[in-house]
Amino acid sequence: MKIQYLGTAAAEGWPGLFCRCEACRRAGELGGRNLRTRSQALIDDHLLIDFPCDTYAHMLRNGVDIPHIRSCLITHCHEDHFYPTDLQNRSEVYAQGLDDRMTLYGNDRMAETLRDFAAGPGAGMQVDYQELPVYRPAKIEEYEVIPLPARHNPAERCYNYIISDGKSTILYAHDTGMPREEVWQFLSGFAFDLVSLDCTGLMLSTRGGGHMCFEENLIMRERMLREGMAGAHTVFVANHFSHNGAKDPQGRIWMYEETSSRMKEQGFLMSWDGLTLEI
Repeated sequence: MKIQYLGTAAAEGWPGLFCRCEACRRAGELGGRNLRTRSQALIDDHLLIDFPCDTYAHMLRNGVDIPHIRSCLITHCHEDHFYPTDLQNRSEVYAQGLDDRMTLYGNDRMAETLRDFAAGPGAGMQVDYQELPVYRPAKIEEYEVIPLPARHNPAERCYNYIISDGKSTILYAHDTGMPREEVWQFLSGFAFDLVSLDCTGLMLSTRGGGHMCFEENLIMRERMLREGMAGAHTVFVANHFSHNGAKDPQGRIWMYEETSSRMKEQGFLMSWDGLTLEI
């Protein structure tokens, strides 16, 4: 299985759209892997995870064949993960020569949003939608996909995903805080080849709540290794970063080069826009 990280930032991107903090200023100066668009990933070139407002930019920059995509998993309905306005560009007025409809999979809020959208500005958008029940395996193309309850927005049933092609299994856990114990119990039945973890808080001290920092990523890795959900072969990836987490409690600003080196020493890859991994 191949996973490509198309975007690796939190809601405002990095540098933030309107931000003048030191972390954003330095990202603009350094460029390269310090520049991050809103979070999105792609499995085997045809299973999309999330549909942010940066999808068009990802198509241009990474050569993604967006018209070819037939399936998209939505983690939750915050705009940096689900931007339905762009789906109206899939209507026959704007999109010609499409061979298939596109199906979005996710929670009840996503399904309600698309149902309402299809009745208004999204009429004719050639898009279907399907609500996925939590913990229940779904067959999506050649994959078994299991939605897990994320610890994120209390007003919405947010999802993380287990994705397997029968040979490799990944855990894609964005946006979320530390899993609740019922989720840990469910995860105990799996052995993962890749674990991608929310690291919005980056170098902050343990934060709790609806996101994680790197300290919490390390806690998750240690438990997964200890309890057999991961092994020596498992690739751990820190992903979904906010510039607000770049300053540690001592006031040091951590950019890509020094942060990725530190993460590597502790068993993690730090994602960057365009990173592609084969597992």
